[in-house]
Amino acid sequence: MSTKNDTAFLGINLPSNFVRRSLLGVSGDAKTVKGESFGFLTGILYLAPLDLGGFGNVCPFASKGCAADCLNSAGRGAFNSVQKARREKTALFFKANASFLCNLALDILKLQRKAVRLGLRPVVRLNGTSDIAWEKLKLNGFNLFQMFPAVSFYDYTKNPKRALDNAKGLHPKNYRVVFSRSEANEVDCKKVLQA
Repeated sequence: MSTKNDTAFLGINLPSNFVRRSLLGVSGDAKTVKGESFGFLTGILYLAPLDLGGFGNVCPFASKGCAADCLNSAGRGAFNSVQKARREKTALFFKANASFLCNLALDILKLQRKAVRLGLRPVVRLNGTSDIAWEKLKLNGFNLFQMFPAVSFYDYTKNPKRALDNAKGLHPKNYRVVFSRSEANEVDCKKVLQA
């Protein structure tokens, strides 16, 4: 389908500065490819972590250990072209957020359709190398989880409030958040575990 047909299908209006750009990597690493044998087609969004994109910090709760051990440069992330693409995506997130979200919604729709064709369950991880509160970002009044109820979303976070909100069922039912332990958040880990 065309971008125009897909945006009409999703009920979104494209911003005047919109340029179609793929943001979501699908089956781009060994782990997600293995997931296909278990019935999952996974897409992951990788941004430039911390403030490496040069426009703002996408990992506001990262500890020193988290920053030092970030998987940003693991696997294909070691290539300059991959780092450049992550910086460009991060710039788009900060400078043209509506365009970014439209592109991301179109990518998720494409993933969902591919999963249906292949008989797989569509799964998306929006914070591959970031820790953004996606539940707060809206596109035409809806967050991505609400727009795609048939897609399972998951993320890791170091933000204790997000983890607690998820444990309390305050996020959409198709979004699961796992609290990520670091060398500096044991008290928060216990609170989240109790919740």
